[in-house]
Amino acid sequence: MTKQYFNFEEVFSFSWTKAKQHAWFLACMFIIYAIIMSAVRLVPVLEQLVMVLVVLSLLSMSLIMVKGESFSFESLFNRLRSPHLVIKFLVLTVIYVAAVSAFVIPFMAAITVTLGTVFFNGLTSISWKLIMALLATFAMLLPGMYVAIRFKFYPYVLLEHENMKILDIIKHSYNLTCCVFWRLLGFFILVALLNTLGVLAFGFGLVLTLPVSILAIAHLYRKLEVHAH
Repeated sequence: MTKQYFNFEEVFSFSWTKAKQHAWFLACMFIIYAIIMSAVRLVPVLEQLVMVLVVLSLLSMSLIMVKGESFSFESLFNRLRSPHLVIKFLVLTVIYVAAVSAFVIPFMAAITVTLGTVFFNGLTSISWKLIMALLATFAMLLPGMYVAIRFKFYPYVLLEHENMKILDIIKHSYNLTCCVFWRLLGFFILVALLNTLGVLAFGFGLVLTLPVSILAIAHLYRKLEVHAH
């Protein structure tokens, strides 16, 4: 596969334009999602399931918007009417989260132990063994980031190729990100920084940064998909 490129400025400029174009609909959409999540927040298991469905709906809508297709509020739930698609999304999400967590959890555990040791015993309690253990678990974070980015676009692949087998969706997601891992890492760091600024603005900044980020990721997927073909 040939090397793929994308321009950060173009991706964010496009998503900003789309966010402004559909501002009213996006605001109403997030309010609907918030109402749905509030209605099930007292039932943890149901809340997690509904959250997954809301994410699927959100990603579906972002893809529709960046493709310039027509939509209405009914479109929020169109893809959720397909049990086949929903089940595949649940399975793929479990696989994705499990694969990333296998690397991230040891790192978080090591950080927690280190901070706990320092908090209760002071800086003098840090030994070379503890430092080496921390560095070893930090090394595990790198492949975790690699897995997270290489398979990041599986929901969009599923949404556009519902009848594709799960293994083929995983392979396709991996192939889409061929040769652009470091650029994608830079992109997602920018997305994280953008939303951090939104949080720092008393959280109100997320009203702007979150829709732009979601649309930017969907647009980036489309660019990679088109280039792959």
